[in-house]
Amino acid sequence: MFEETVIKFFGDFGVWVVVLISSMLPIIELRGAVPLGVAQEIWGNGAMSVLGATLVAFIGSCLVGILLIFLLSPVLKLLKKNKKLKKLALSVETVFNEKLGGIKGSEKRKLFLITLFIALPIPLFGIWTGAGLLAFLGIKKWKSIICLCVGNAISAIFIGLLCWLFLELIPLVLLCFAIMIILVLLWYVILGVYNFFAGRKKPV
Repeated sequence: MFEETVIKFFGDFGVWVVVLISSMLPIIELRGAVPLGVAQEIWGNGAMSVLGATLVAFIGSCLVGILLIFLLSPVLKLLKKNKKLKKLALSVETVFNEKLGGIKGSEKRKLFLITLFIALPIPLFGIWTGAGLLAFLGIKKWKSIICLCVGNAISAIFIGLLCWLFLELIPLVLLCFAIMIILVLLWYVILGVYNFFAGRKKPV
């Protein structure tokens, strides 16, 4: 009886692992991991409950966000010591510093805006970008972690409610999400190719 209850709540172990790992990946994050975990069209009777998938995805995305807060700056400093990777590290730093430059006001206001940034379940927003901003914000780590967890909790509640209310539309949601991921990846590939050839052009 207890085992059946656990399986109903969390789904099969394989689904649990897929949701946890998916929630840690950029672009997918919590907003893609929850509908993936509850999709009966994919997992059948092994699909997770909405509450179970939301809980697992929340834990996974929080974990990767906290790791980014602590490790992003040290990793970039390490990469800058390598001639081949220095340009990449500087580009990442520039992107986050430019985003932070657009967030004006007191520390509390900045934290509020980043919390809202993490909470919005839309492309190019979310835990990875929010954690990156917090890593460069230059405030105490415990404040950053609280900000990250609160924003992610709001996102989890919103996504969980949507999946519960529109469970029959999950296949369509996953299809749209897959198309969005492909388009975002194509954009970055095109942008990378353009920057590569633009950087190789010699000034006249």
